[in-house]
Amino acid sequence: MVIVAVGDALSFWLLSISLQRFPISLVYSVWAGSGMAGAAIGGWWLFGEALAPSALLGIAVIVLGVVILSGAMEPSTA
Repeated sequence: MVIVAVGDALSFWLLSISLQRFPISLVYSVWAGSGMAGAAIGGWWLFGEALAPSALLGIAVIVLGVVILSGAMEPSTA
């Protein structure tokens, strides 16, 4: 439980730092997408859950979307 609390606190701290440098549209989409992809990969790695081809395609689409968004956005100077 402590590991989860520390990880959650770290996640929100990094989110707040990212929001100072990048637009919310990029930061939130990366945060939400990486959470979904991370949960699927973590379930496979830690618990031996099967990843269906559609799940692998979904993870690939999330990663591709993050790459496209991050290439299209410039860091803000504010």
